[in-house]
Amino acid sequence: MKSQTQCKPTAAKFSLLRQVWTALLVYLLLRFCAFLSQWSHSFTRLFTLIRSALWQRLDLRQLLDRYGTAGGGGRFLGTPQQAYLPGLT
Repeated sequence: MKSQTQCKPTAAKFSLLRQVWTALLVYLLLRFCAFLSQWSHSFTRLFTLIRSALWQRLDLRQLLDRYGTAGGGGRFLGTPQQAYLPGLT
């Protein structure tokens, strides 16, 4: 009988390991951000907020500090006039 030897790692295995390590690193960084800002909401909400903040290029630290509080007055991203389509009555 042939002895079972370990086969050489393939590119697919390396890419899978890279994805796992990247996911673990992102999770760790998100938990650290939650710790720094004393986040009291769920991790899912934190992930969603950070994902949207990255797309909109918002200041993440300031957003996490103000999220869920009544103070601080937000800024409006649109005006009521933008809600209407011109030419339609």
